[in-house]
Amino acid sequence: MSKDQKSLEAKKLEAARVAESSSKTNDKCITDFLMKGASGLIIGTVFTVFFTRPRTYPIWLGLGVGMGLAYDCCQKRLATVDDNQR
Repeated sequence: MSKDQKSLEAKKLEAARVAESSSKTNDKCITDFLMKGASGLIIGTVFTVFFTRPRTYPIWLGLGVGMGLAYDCCQKRLATVDDNQR
């Protein structure tokens, strides 16, 4: 194998590793959004049922807080993946 073929093969392997890493990160982010969003929704619903019967704002507030936390975690994960690619 020539030097050019080896470097081309190394570049392909590196690209595959980066794609796999970003795919895993995206999967974790989606899972995080679902879990934290659902948790916030459940907590908001429980709060609504027990404390503020006719009002639904705690449900939406809980959902928003859960999604915001998930977004923050996802942003940090993507930043570390981006730093590792450099």
